[in-house]
Amino acid sequence: MALPPAAAAAALADPLMAQDIWMACAGPFARLPSAGTKVYYFPKGHADQCRGHNLPVVPADTAVPCTVESVVLHYHPVSDSPYAVISLHHGEGPAQPPAAPAPALAPAPPQFPDLHYYVKHMEGTSDDRRLVVPKPCADELFYPPLLPLVPHPPGQPYPNQDMDIVTVQGDTISFKHFLQNGSNTLRQPWSDYYQSKGLKMGKGKDGVVLMRCAEGQGGLLIGFRRGEPSTDLASELIDNFQAASAAAGAVPSSQLVLGQVHNAPADPFTVHYYPRQGWPFVVPRTEVDDRLRFDWEQGLKVRMEVPVDNHEMQASRDKAGAPSYFHGDITAVNNDGRWCQLQVNWEESSAPTPSENVNTWQVQLFAPPVRKRKPTDPLHAPSSSGTGPSRLVLHDIA
Repeated sequence: MALPPAAAAAALADPLMAQDIWMACAGPFARLPSAGTKVYYFPKGHADQCRGHNLPVVPADTAVPCTVESVVLHYHPVSDSPYAVISLHHGEGPAQPPAAPAPALAPAPPQFPDLHYYVKHMEGTSDDRRLVVPKPCADELFYPPLLPLVPHPPGQPYPNQDMDIVTVQGDTISFKHFLQNGSNTLRQPWSDYYQSKGLKMGKGKDGVVLMRCAEGQGGLLIGFRRGEPSTDLASELIDNFQAASAAAGAVPSSQLVLGQVHNAPADPFTVHYYPRQGWPFVVPRTEVDDRLRFDWEQGLKVRMEVPVDNHEMQASRDKAGAPSYFHGDITAVNNDGRWCQLQVNWEESSAPTPSENVNTWQVQLFAPPVRKRKPTDPLHAPSSSGTGPSRLVLHDIA
């Protein structure tokens, strides 16, 4: 029985639902700033996304104060990798006229209910030939109705049906859905689709994201959550990095290695953010300023929270085995830089641990407390107070 794809395609066109779908493929550490947010743009973080390219040296202490003008969500035309085109204005952005008061209207009900999704990690030895869908995922996402679970006569084909699934690009693919010994399997043309998207099997590799609106409304959607940064994107990412860095006034276009913040032009510029390539490099100023007021020291214990997306099915989170926090010790502090200032030795975990190079605003102090700096400009503050340390009292967060 073919499942109607029209509702799934309509969900992709709905702004709120489209963002939920994008975030499901982007993963728990992805961040999307809202229009109007005051942020810092970090060219070094932008450069770090260009894996597989010989990059110029970019100063780690370069940060450009900006205001977000707009955020537009996309998927790579070949790999389906999610990315966002973020338009930034320098400084506080253009002056805006006072907004007219909105009419007092009752809020419109959402067109689509909440999204539910399951991440099937490609860890099986035959996932390149067929996709075995875990029972909790099939029970919640594969309806209307599943194939009947009936005794299979010897020599007869297993029960099967055509299942139409909409990709994040809006295309519809009809897979053969088999029920074999109680196991739900997607076959033809899964193998061809797998190869065309360049998926990789193995622990910590790629995952398939199967999505549907709550309570079965809307068709089934499919996307991917890449397990490792791609080197295939280097050529197009380096072009955007060079253009954005020069337009931001952070890195001169004639000699990128000498970048420093200087008088920037007033025109907006855009950056391409691929969440599976590295840490978010457009960060709210309040978060950065707050964490840069402290003296970070080698030996401090920190933890990084693993955000929970309530749209992900509990069975999917349980299968992934991701902890609530990653714990580690600071092994080095780069006081000459603001991007990835900390190097952390993470404790072993059941899930792949984050990169050892992290930003101060990504971690929480676990113990002991650190010294607080004088209230100066955070991005230009010295590495230690000149009037002697004062202790910041923190509650035990263990």
